[in-house]
Amino acid sequence: MWKMLNKSSNMLKNRSGQSLILVVLFLPVMLGMAAAGVTVGTIYYAKTNLQNAVDAAALAGAKVIADGNSSAPANQAFLVSQNDSAAQNISVQIDPNFINAVEATASESVPGGFAGIFGYHKFTVTAKGVATYGPGPAFDYAVFQGNKGQLNFNGPVNSDPGSIHSNGSINMDGSSCVVGGITVGESGSNMNGSFGGQGCAQGFIENGQIPLPQWTLQQLTPKNAITISNPGNYPSGTALNGNYVIDGNGGTVNFNGSLTINGDVLVENGSVNVDGGLTMNGSLTTYNGSINLNGSITQMSPNSGVAIAALGSSGNTENINYDGHSSFTGAIYAPDGAINFNGSIGHKNSPVVGAVIAQQINFDGSVNIQYDSQLLKSEPVQQVTLVQ
Repeated sequence: MWKMLNKSSNMLKNRSGQSLILVVLFLPVMLGMAAAGVTVGTIYYAKTNLQNAVDAAALAGAKVIADGNSSAPANQAFLVSQNDSAAQNISVQIDPNFINAVEATASESVPGGFAGIFGYHKFTVTAKGVATYGPGPAFDYAVFQGNKGQLNFNGPVNSDPGSIHSNGSINMDGSSCVVGGITVGESGSNMNGSFGGQGCAQGFIENGQIPLPQWTLQQLTPKNAITISNPGNYPSGTALNGNYVIDGNGGTVNFNGSLTINGDVLVENGSVNVDGGLTMNGSLTTYNGSINLNGSITQMSPNSGVAIAALGSSGNTENINYDGHSSFTGAIYAPDGAINFNGSIGHKNSPVVGAVIAQQINFDGSVNIQYDSQLLKSEPVQQVTLVQ
């Protein structure tokens, strides 16, 4: 019995010695793993902090460009070092790889810490942020329909240059030449004519859904505007010179004949009815009201980038209806309703310059449009989005 106990005691002593040897052998490995964990954590923290700093600078740079600051975007580089004092090689500039975008880049040297035991005395992390600016992706198209219904062209289409997009499908009943892409959000598009020759889009490309931006009343209100509370009816030959905010009182503001607008006019809580020709050097916008134009539209040279807009709140549907020939410069915008053209838009040798953007668009005549990206940059509402 005593022999067996002595033998067991000796075995335990031997195993204790073996454990000590194993601990001594693996201690450097465990210390190395701990050092690596601490170093990785330090690098991750530095990378995250630097990324947040360049993102902030890219967004700020895009915002000041959208606001018209001539010294942008380089004047926002200070935000990188302000948010990360260890940042080096800071650059904030126009991004050549994106349309209307700002790129912010920087680097940072991170101490190696325990990794210095293995010869890694410092690490370098880099970060890049890219932010775009502009009225939104819907304004990148000459014609854009936001809902998932079918966009119908009941006549020939010429868009040179200018792409066309529908979040639904597209039906073309005449010949077309679209110098740009024709993209759709869903299948089921039809071409009952021809796509045109060299340089014209040759088919429909599924490109997914693109959001339609919404604007607020505050964003649309003209600056230094004259307020009219009881508009009544205006006789033919009326001219509105300057910026106006007209309270429609839930009714319709009637222009019983031709109308000339030299400025930006907002009609709030009411519709607009024009029974003659409309000549504009500015913009006409309704908020919670539709626009009915029963004559031709000519000589439109908008100050804001938007020629005609009808918007609604609380789910209201506001439409723009044209019953004559349309020739305009700028964007026609109805994000909450439809734009109905009961006549041709532009001429082949004198196209409309701008864009047509709405939830639903109905064309009952020929369409001749030319997209102008510089013109659309002047939209009254600019969005800033981090894309990378």
